[in-house]
Order: sequence, then C-alpha cells, then structure tokens
Amino acid sequence: MTTDSHAVAGAALSTPLGVQGPAAVGAIIVALTLIPTTALAVLRRRSRRPV
Repeated sequence: MTTDSHAVAGAALSTPLGVQGPAAVGAIIVALTLIPTTALAVLRRRSRRPV
C-alpha cells in the first residue's frame, strides 16, 4: 500500500462508519470507476449497430 492509500484508509476509519468506512470508500471508488466504463461500453455498442 502506498502512503496515499493509508491516508484514505485512516480518514475512512475516523468517520462515524468506523471499521466499515474503508469498505464503503472502496465500494464508492468501484462505483465511480464502473459507471463511466459502463456508459462508454453502452455508447460504443450503440454506435456499432446498423441503422
């Protein structure tokens, strides 16, 4: 782990979520990564369909 990831984990632990904080932060990061990726895949698929 890098220093930045330790800082994020430490900040997540200090929230009212406590031990569940890092898992919540991880889930948010995954969602923020998958939403644009999914949108790009859908747009690319639509552009390939014949009219």
